[in-house]
Amino acid sequence: MKVATVILLCLLLSSSNHIWARECIHQCYKRLAICNQYCLDMNVGVTCQTKCVRGYEKCAATRCGLNDKY
Repeated sequence: MKVATVILLCLLLSSSNHIWARECIHQCYKRLAICNQYCLDMNVGVTCQTKCVRGYEKCAATRCGLNDKY
């Protein structure tokens, strides 16, 4: 019975981590969309959008722990 409880607890914790990671990535993506819209509105070009993408990648890697997965 204890083994089943531990396995169930692990599954619940891992699923909540996946939900949290998805939410985190969604927040990073929203920031990317806002940044890209700013670049379009200000008509500043590709360099600005490149910075947006780098910011998204950094957000996903550091805040969401994507580097820790593998």
